[in-house]
Amino acid sequence: MIHVKRCLPLLLFLAAGALFARGPFVKKRDEVREPVPVQEERTTKIDRRKKGPGLAAPGTLLLGDGAVEAGVLARFILSANSQISPGYAGSLALFYVEEAKIEGINHDVAFAQMCLETGFLSFGGLVTPQMNNFCGLGSIGEGIPGESFSEPRIGVRAHIQHLKAYATTDPLKGELVDPRYRWVRRGSAPTTGGLSGTWAADTQYAQKIETILARLYAFKEQPAIGQAADQQTLQPLPQSPQSLQSPQSPSPQSLFQAPQIQEALPPAKEAVETPAVNPR
Repeated sequence: MIHVKRCLPLLLFLAAGALFARGPFVKKRDEVREPVPVQEERTTKIDRRKKGPGLAAPGTLLLGDGAVEAGVLARFILSANSQISPGYAGSLALFYVEEAKIEGINHDVAFAQMCLETGFLSFGGLVTPQMNNFCGLGSIGEGIPGESFSEPRIGVRAHIQHLKAYATTDPLKGELVDPRYRWVRRGSAPTTGGLSGTWAADTQYAQKIETILARLYAFKEQPAIGQAADQQTLQPLPQSPQSLQSPQSPSPQSLFQAPQIQEALPPAKEAVETPAVNPR
């Protein structure tokens, strides 16, 4: 008992020291930890099984600015089809540049698609030059040649509006002239790649547009003939659509095999409209 009394101060001193040493380094049990911030991933994972706007297939964006001037567009199509009127080619090129700018569509893509659909303005299928239908709108088979428009500019405007319906969910800026605009699922094809199997049943449809687009950009880099050549093509539109081409106009097959195009492509075919795909 005597030994305990003598050791008690020492025991108390040691206990107090242990508590003092332990306190600052031991967290209370009820202490809440602050969440550790997790660094966000820089890349967004896309579920390819989902379908809908925003999942773009490979290809050129439909929205954007074109890189080729109207005069070059006109000379490009004249190089593939010399039978059309230079004035008509120039006016049509201007329409594509102006109408595409209004709706924010890449006029290079729209013009290349027009070249594919019309066989470089040779037509020869269900659609005729007098219809002013430059993208096969509503042309789905025998007896249904497609939509007709009062003048070329309106036909170009309808084409641009139809492309915008595929490209984005944004509303049109101009007055609606495309009678088939309401049948398109908005924003379902932001790029040319999405037009295969939708705008046209042809699974190679987008690749054909891209091939013509590549030829257009290659043509753009060729030495220009001069400003006089561009001015000659940018003339007022002929009064009659009959001046678009002569009875001896080349067939679409010969146009795709022309030296300026080099790569052999099949002629543009009218797409078959089915409930499974977007109506063209």
